Amino acid sequence: MQTLRCTIRTGGEPHEAREQILAAVEMVGRARGEDVPDPTRPHTHRLGYSGLIAVGEFRTAAHDLLTASGLDPGRAAALVRRAVDSDDRD
Repeated sequence: MQTLRCTIRTGGEPHEAREQILAAVEMVGRARGEDVPDPTRPHTHRLGYSGLIAVGEFRTAAHDLLTASGLDPGRAAALVRRAVDSDDRD
């Protein structure tokens, strides 16, 4: 966020800030981990329900920061989705 703030103040293009935001989305996706098979609790992940909520909130914040950096909201959403999907391919 500091990188984005400084770049906006100087009037530059926030490429580095966007890369940092998307890298953070990838890291949070990796922390979420794989689905854990449990027939009594569908959609169980390593982080649990509260962790999944936090991951969703983080992704929303990332989208908002990308939009604040000057990206169109649709483009920001696509980049967040791509960052999440890139973790699934690894």
